[in-house]
Amino acid sequence: MRGPTWAWWRPIVSFLVLAVLFGVFTMLPIPVAIAYGLLSGETTIDGIDLWLDEISSIEGSMGPGGYLYSLLTLTVLIPAVMLSVWGVHRIRPGFLSSVAGRIRWRWLLRCLLVLTPLWAVYLGVSTVIEPPESARPEQWAVLLVMGVLLTPGQAAAEEYAFRGWVLQNIGACFRRPVLSWVIPAIVAAAAFAVAHGSLDPWILADLAAFSVAATVMTWRTGGLEAAIVLHTVNNIGIAVITSLIGGWDEAFVGEETRGTPITFAVSLALNSIAVALVWWQARRTGIDRFYRPEPPVTEPPVA
Repeated sequence: MRGPTWAWWRPIVSFLVLAVLFGVFTMLPIPVAIAYGLLSGETTIDGIDLWLDEISSIEGSMGPGGYLYSLLTLTVLIPAVMLSVWGVHRIRPGFLSSVAGRIRWRWLLRCLLVLTPLWAVYLGVSTVIEPPESARPEQWAVLLVMGVLLTPGQAAAEEYAFRGWVLQNIGACFRRPVLSWVIPAIVAAAAFAVAHGSLDPWILADLAAFSVAATVMTWRTGGLEAAIVLHTVNNIGIAVITSLIGGWDEAFVGEETRGTPITFAVSLALNSIAVALVWWQARRTGIDRFYRPEPPVTEPPVA
């Protein structure tokens, strides 16, 4: 973004546009949630207002209606982020995805194949060592389907916001390459951690570690693909385990969520291994870290 058209005011205006668009777009999932609530019997016509207030909060037990609403509400971040970049910076939104100007699907699939086994082992061992406190939810099948189908959009949306918009907009404010990565990484980690609602130091540290890992992956690979996979595998894994076995009520980070030094240490180790695996694959494939413009097409001379 720090090119010939860069100006100090563009990140500020882009943020304001993003905030307005996100506020508008978050209203789009409401009719979908209401339709589900009425069809499933979670609410009635007379109780819609109260029900909407309940599903807007992640405190306590979250049913399918609230889960659907939360996933869709976050997913709309993707068009909001892209429009704020295109409208203000006049940059093709695809460059939020990677230096290639698009999602590199082969690279994303490779990251998926590498990171999925790691998270499967981690979640499986964690469930055996520390069984869930609550039983399997009654509507586990609906929650499972929602988690598998809609979580990728939610996870990608958070990456486009925290590792896409934040890193590029704030990074463009600094001329020195080191500062253009370190400062945005700190801002992204702090914003990502606080956005989840809990102010517990160990939860904040846990989320910040995840954010730093995703940032390092983005820096090393020149795109969001690895970070999106990391986020998606983590969230889908939790959704699958908690909907099938139990622990759904404890799966969401809220104001009352508390962590421990042990959970932070495990998270730090796990994310470090994930970064190492992605780094290894990036070196093997020679994935581009920098933008490489297409060579100009020259027509052969006419005789």
